[in-house]
Amino acid sequence: MSKESEKTRRLWVALRHQAQLKGFRVVVRSMEATASAYCDYGTKKVVISDRLNPADALARLAHEVGHVYLHTNLSLQDRGIREIEAELFAYAMLADHGIRPDDSLLHYIASWAMRVAPHAPEDLVGTISEQLVPATRQVSVQVHRYLRDHMQPARSGPAEPPFLPSDHDGPVL
Repeated sequence: MSKESEKTRRLWVALRHQAQLKGFRVVVRSMEATASAYCDYGTKKVVISDRLNPADALARLAHEVGHVYLHTNLSLQDRGIREIEAELFAYAMLADHGIRPDDSLLHYIASWAMRVAPHAPEDLVGTISEQLVPATRQVSVQVHRYLRDHMQPARSGPAEPPFLPSDHDGPVL
């Protein structure tokens, strides 16, 4: 398994655990071609399409976990705001865990921002980003703890602290 696919797998398990902490089940199943994921508050399910590649499925799971953590009363917010928040949450979560988010996440954020605030989309995204920092940081810390406590990465050789280069005894003279 490649290092990237191992990161993806580990973060998937940790985000699924975060959804479970809020009482949601994560289900991967067949969906319409136009849908990739959704969060069903009534049945407490996060549903991810089975046709997505692992990286896209992880991005959708991060987005839906964003909804789980950020949106408890859907009637109080505009859908566009909720989508921007969930996508910014996903972007931050992936980046914080060493996974480069796909440019499609930024395009999704931009398209919703243009709908909600056509004259100042950058201001809207900036304001939302600032408001999300505490919640995103809280969940990210929980994910890091879960990974540390339950998902130790497989090692293929002797353990070596990541901050020491292989020639840590110094150069050979």
